[in-house]
Amino acid sequence: MGLGFDYDGEEGEENFNGNDRVREDGDDRFVCEEVEQNGRSLKKKKKKREASMGLGKKAWGFLGNQLSKLKEMEARFEQREAERERDRQRSESFRMECEQEREWKWEEWVNKKEEKEKTREKLKKQRILEWEALEKESEERERRRKEEELIHEREWEERMDRRRSEWKKRIDEMLGHHRAEMGQMQTRMLHEQQNLTSQLLGIVSQWTAHPAGLSDHTSASNHYLSQMMQNLHHVNSLVHEDARVEGENQDDQFIVDG
Repeated sequence: MGLGFDYDGEEGEENFNGNDRVREDGDDRFVCEEVEQNGRSLKKKKKKREASMGLGKKAWGFLGNQLSKLKEMEARFEQREAERERDRQRSESFRMECEQEREWKWEEWVNKKEEKEKTREKLKKQRILEWEALEKESEERERRRKEEELIHEREWEERMDRRRSEWKKRIDEMLGHHRAEMGQMQTRMLHEQQNLTSQLLGIVSQWTAHPAGLSDHTSASNHYLSQMMQNLHHVNSLVHEDARVEGENQDDQFIVDG
């Protein structure tokens, strides 16, 4: 029947004709011994019919057994198919899980890479901002330093100007005071010169009026003349000192406090 099992024909071979002869040619027919008497033919036919019925029952039993085996085989086949389907589904599920896990890992790797790139860009921008802040701070310090230097230079120049003004004022006061003193000295010297001149004139007039008394007053007149010469020498020395001090004061106008 092509159902995956074999049938052995010897299972249904029995002796239904009362002797020991069985089928020899391998077909489904049963050979019965010829009955010589007509009365016994009906009995033989009945036996033949009973044998056919027994054979049919056995064939139906065999078919039922084969059908049960077929159902069992079909059940096992369906079970194996179900197991194969379950294995296939498990394999497909495992494959999908692996694929999904690979996708998750890939997405995680991509996200980590993007996050690292963002972090790198953020750090780069932060470094740039820090460098810009440092440059601005350095420029601001340099600007303040220059401003402080300018302020110090202005203050130093102002102090120097004030000192120059003070020195100039002091020198002007000293020169004014010196000129006043020199004027007083010149006035006094002129007065002394006038006194000396009048004294000389008095002496000369006395000599011319009393020539006899010249010898008597020689020592006194010599002493008086020596005193007059000393006074004149003192006046000349004062005049020279006044000229020297005035020249030195002209040079003092350029003295400044460093």
